Amino acid sequence: MEFLKKGKKTIAIIMTLVVVLTGMYICAQRHGDVMWTSAPDFAISAGQAILVDGDTGRVLYEKAADQRAYPASTTKIMTALLTLEILEKYDSPLDQKVEVPAEAEGVEGSSLYLKAGEKISIEDLLYGMMLVSGNAVSY
Repeated sequence: MEFLKKGKKTIAIIMTLVVVLTGMYICAQRHGDVMWTSAPDFAISAGQAILVDGDTGRVLYEKAADQRAYPASTTKIMTALLTLEILEKYDSPLDQKVEVPAEAEGVEGSSLYLKAGEKISIEDLLYGMMLVSGNAVSY
């Protein structure tokens, strides 16, 4: 259960950052004044970015900030958090084995290569989802 407590704390910190950054983005959309639209002093490899002054809500930098994007790993973080909460609520062990559903086999972007019907421990699935970024585990 020590792993469960450490894992929940890490995921809680990550989720807090996601919530704060999302709030900053929403606040930035309400304030149309953008300080910079390009950043010659630093390079951002991401397709989208936004930097907002937390005190004033003023957009300091943006790059394709209005463009719709997929939630990416936010879905995996939420899946891991909910899984850990349910395990704790029902006092279930992390070494409990679950069967891989057919929908999880062959998911794009996954590097775990799960097979339908395969039995894997919840702990291994969580590690695969969060460390290897296995998209299929979120199914």
